Amino acid sequence: MENFGTLTVYAYTSDARLPVEGARVTIRRSCDENAEILADAVTDRSGYIPPTRIPTSAPSQSQSPDQATPFTTVCIRISHPAYETEQTSGVQVFPNIITVQNFRMVPINPMYGDETLEFDTPEQNL
Repeated sequence: MENFGTLTVYAYTSDARLPVEGARVTIRRSCDENAEILADAVTDRSGYIPPTRIPTSAPSQSQSPDQATPFTTVCIRISHPAYETEQTSGVQVFPNIITVQNFRMVPINPMYGDETLEFDTPEQNL
């Protein structure tokens, strides 16, 4: 029996958390361009993508230190023509849990153009 966690992405801008509609979100197993794509979606007018099921390891496989981690890590890339592209690696998705990854989108500075902002989520020490 396969185990799944659920991942959704919320894109917003400014401290007022104004939703960003039309941002392309790509979820991959890793940040390698050749890595398997698990989902490719566009944010709705509320700034969210539909919840995405992500395969995870079974909780029973992580009962001792020498076994698998109790989560799956993914890489999320989000882009929009008016905002800087962002990429976050190491996003942890746990079985039977809903994970929401927030992205605070930064408007593109016309002097510099689109620069990819990269972030890394450190793995939990469980």
